[in-house]
Amino acid sequence: MRDTCAMMLIGLLLLSGCQGRSQASEPVLEAGRRLWDENRCWFCHGNDLRGTYPIADQIAQRSDEELRAWIHNARALKPGTIMPTYDFLSREELDQLVSYLRHLARSGS
Repeated sequence: MRDTCAMMLIGLLLLSGCQGRSQASEPVLEAGRRLWDENRCWFCHGNDLRGTYPIADQIAQRSDEELRAWIHNARALKPGTIMPTYDFLSREELDQLVSYLRHLARSGS
């Protein structure tokens, strides 16, 4: 019984640590990279996320939902920010961009 409980606890811990942060497929990453390039995100954040407005450290601290909300309309969350609004992106595109951001943050470039 104790072994079963321990295994269940380990499984729950593994699942909770991975929630919303799974490895993205190559097509998703490529679509995210395309969005990153087309919207010139690199101009402010750099291709290593450590540009004029670095965000590398913040990526790991935020949930996918928080990142989507920020990208979609940062000005609604923090009035006065110079971050542009990307409210024209679909949910799928936001997911692709968040996946690409997580990939960049993990790889360091």
